[in-house]
Amino acid sequence: MRTLATVWATVGAAVLPLVLAADGACSSGGPRPANGNQSEVRAMNDNTSSPAAADAAAPSPQLDLRANVRREAGGDIVVEYSVTNRGPRPVLLLNRGDTSFGLGPGRVYVEPQADGTVNLTQRGYTLPPGHRGPGPTAAIYPGVSELAPGKTAKETVRVRAPKSRQHPYGRYYPDVPVPDPLRRVRFCLGVVPADAQTKTTRGTRVLTSLQAIAAQELVCADPQQLD
Repeated sequence: MRTLATVWATVGAAVLPLVLAADGACSSGGPRPANGNQSEVRAMNDNTSSPAAADAAAPSPQLDLRANVRREAGGDIVVEYSVTNRGPRPVLLLNRGDTSFGLGPGRVYVEPQADGTVNLTQRGYTLPPGHRGPGPTAAIYPGVSELAPGKTAKETVRVRAPKSRQHPYGRYYPDVPVPDPLRRVRFCLGVVPADAQTKTTRGTRVLTSLQAIAAQELVCADPQQLD
């Protein structure tokens, strides 16, 4: 059985990028955790070699993301965001948690950046590009919600006062500390075409394609200063 690191090396060369129009700066790339049974690993490996799993055929979505971020008295950070699909086709928002870990909707990751900004993200992950060492033997597939053309989704999510990075593949990446005090944050949301391979798990629609996770784009709101 191949490890996820081996599979990711195959997937990386097959992915075509999407282009997103966002309200602020955009970034892309990143990893996704692992857990699950061996049958899921085999299915994941099969997906990486199937031409039908290439989710890059759909036209590039166009999303407007607006976010308001505030810090509460106890230190928790609250993000209120809205995202509008201005494109001609539906898309999937990666905002329904890491279902393979049993985590519910609203899972937010904390990703400190070298410039002192901390990204609060709802997205999918892969191992670092070029990773060749020991790695997880199963992928964690993110839960998604569908956003139809012309529609707007609104969400409120909360992050408990972050003291350290919260990242599913954190041990495979260079460690970057969370600034203390935390002053500058940015909210980012992952998105893939609506025809990406999915299944329903515990009532949540979940991605089942490594290509889809690797080909996602991040739509990011403008960085904001916290009081």
